Amino acid sequence: MQAPERGYGFIDERKSCIPRRTTGTVIYDNFSQLLILETLGDVSVIRYPDRAWNYFKGPPCGTTDDFPNDVDTTSYALRLLPHDDATVHSLMDEMLSPDMTSTESIVEVYFSPSRKRLDPAVCINVLRLFHHQSRATDPALIPTRIYVHDALVRRTYLAGTRYYSEPDVFLYFLALLVRENPVDASLAEQTLPLLRTCLVDRRGSHADPLTLAMRIEACRVVGHRYCWREDEVVGYAEG
Repeated sequence: MQAPERGYGFIDERKSCIPRRTTGTVIYDNFSQLLILETLGDVSVIRYPDRAWNYFKGPPCGTTDDFPNDVDTTSYALRLLPHDDATVHSLMDEMLSPDMTSTESIVEVYFSPSRKRLDPAVCINVLRLFHHQSRATDPALIPTRIYVHDALVRRTYLAGTRYYSEPDVFLYFLALLVRENPVDASLAEQTLPLLRTCLVDRRGSHADPLTLAMRIEACRVVGHRYCWREDEVVGYAEG
């Protein structure tokens, strides 16, 4: 059996219960299930909450017991899964509310005014949701769009973002945002050329298998076929 077939088989057998390991601790989370759904289109991996989504699929681990719902997981879920329009737009309105935005009016990570956190990669997924719902031109999103663009121009993502330590994750989400919105000329003109350059610059950089896969897919999305070394891919497949 070839490596891609083994990989698909592994995911299919464990798709509803694939944990994430960090510092030796097994964590069950919703976000990884949503990534699998986006890649394979298999809705059976998901269990629906009533409204906003939480990163954790079960009790929180390594943090407070009352860990709040977040806009990253929620944006992914609202974009990929069927929800009633009233719930979707109510949550989007909440994301843009004063309680959910910074002093610069940038969308924050958590549905909790007590956790003031910003992350440009998370903001990309919020923008993907708003594009999907034909609300990308909402003036309230301008600070968030600028925040994401500044992270790309200044390359602050190279040090990782608050919740994504690998630079390629930021570039991957951004590539998907551009692909999903081909009619947004300003997005393509302002983002695509620099995004391609940044992806080329990542060639040969160390990455774990998931991050490398995101890099390869981002390159494919923006039309760069040779942004990686073939020996990197073969080495992971054989491992």
